Amino acid sequence: TNTFEETLNMAVVDGVTIHVAKGTYMGAGYALAGDVTIVGEGAAETVFDGNGGYRVFSLMAPGATLKSLCVSNGAFSASSQQGAGVYMTAGLIEDCRIDSCGNTTYMTYGGGVYASGGRINRTMFTGCKVHMMWNYKGWGSALYLCNGAVCENSLFTGNAAPSHDLVNPYGYRGGVVHLTGDKTLLVNCTVVKNDLKRGGNKKEGATKRFAGIVQRSSAKVINCVAYMNCPADFDATATTYGDVVGTAGCFINSAWEKAINNSPVSPLAIDETVFKNYANGNFVPKSGAALVNAGSDWGTYLANGGLSTTDFAGAKRLSGKKLDIGCYEVSNGGFWLIVR
Repeated sequence: TNTFEETLNMAVVDGVTIHVAKGTYMGAGYALAGDVTIVGEGAAETVFDGNGGYRVFSLMAPGATLKSLCVSNGAFSASSQQGAGVYMTAGLIEDCRIDSCGNTTYMTYGGGVYASGGRINRTMFTGCKVHMMWNYKGWGSALYLCNGAVCENSLFTGNAAPSHDLVNPYGYRGGVVHLTGDKTLLVNCTVVKNDLKRGGNKKEGATKRFAGIVQRSSAKVINCVAYMNCPADFDATATTYGDVVGTAGCFINSAWEKAINNSPVSPLAIDETVFKNYANGNFVPKSGAALVNAGSDWGTYLANGGLSTTDFAGAKRLSGKKLDIGCYEVSNGGFWLIVR
């Protein structure tokens, strides 16, 4: 139907699939405590709007699933909150869009999604944020992953994140994606063209750093690309900037433009020409460029926690001997054999 009843709250009937028609549904606080699947008609067609004041969904069961829908305008007005769009301890988010969600208060985690378990696949994050003031703590403007949660084949662009900071009590905050903990994985994701913000004075000193991906503890970043995630007004004489920060050994076949202090040296020099049309938001790798066939082989992908056989666009995940870096896989194509 074109109405969405509040009776979904705390849905606990295992095995139920709810198909939601096209439309925008204003509301929030939908908690999937059982193995319930909610399927929309596409992220552009079925929108759950939190109206700028509430968390939209909570996923709390292994079979709790969101598919083919958009979660929009989830937000908090209280401090110390997690996941304005979706809070998940288990379950699956797949073929979705997380749009314009965020926490604008002190000490917040995961403006779009906070995941302490479960899996996210083929999902786009855009317009998400956490608070930008220098003395506020914010971790992962679009996504915060911990406790073994996995995100793969997903695109992060147009989000806004605060600076990464090594100085206590603000240690290791920041990032569009912030991941920490054993078995926590970011796999075949693209983190590009996000607007990272500096808080407070422009000349904050060398302790303020900027990063698209903040990796901590033993979390792994596999076959990912981060590019041009630095503040537009950065002053190279006063601060350090870059696209990733973390432990070198935890980045596997990943590429970025600049590395910052406490980050590995870039294994792959890239610029916008590695994408088909970077200026217009087409982040598919260009055939023959540096991201193509530069990732892991299929066995390494599976051994490191990769699960999906398709990329962000639904194409076959492995097209050559090695995976491409990022959320898209470029087809090796084929040839016609004409017999006359």
